[in-house]
Amino acid sequence: MIYSYYFSKNLAIELAIPTGSTSHDTSIRGSGNAEIDNIGESPLKFRTYTVMTQWHFMPDQTFDPYIGAGLNYTRFTSKIGGSNGNYRVSDRNTFGAVLGGGVDINLQDGWLINADVKYAFVNTNVETRLVTNNGWYKIDDLDVNPWIVGIGVGRKF
Repeated sequence: MIYSYYFSKNLAIELAIPTGSTSHDTSIRGSGNAEIDNIGESPLKFRTYTVMTQWHFMPDQTFDPYIGAGLNYTRFTSKIGGSNGNYRVSDRNTFGAVLGGGVDINLQDGWLINADVKYAFVNTNVETRLVTNNGWYKIDDLDVNPWIVGIGVGRKF
């Protein structure tokens, strides 16, 4: 779901709330340490919420392109690697930047069609619990950086 509030004809703030988790396949290759090699592939599930300030170039026209920048909050909803639970993303919640752009196609009576794309900067660490001392240790950085593409129908009030 996307909500926008217009401060003026050109300046708006947008809040995008995902309705479900996104799943990306991840794989971690060997590091030379036998305890953490061969993690294999597993789905990484997460939700990315965004809030962006947007500049609309032609708000009174049928075709209204815009660009925006803001913040994203990402909540990881799954573990990664292996069935034994010895691997995890260290930060269940992360914050980062988001950039985006799109177009509103303004129709009659306040209705519109919207298409947009966003690039979210999402980074966390991958940790493992070593069998030898049962503590959590960072083994790698994980850059997810999803592209978020949307198409929708909306109405201006």
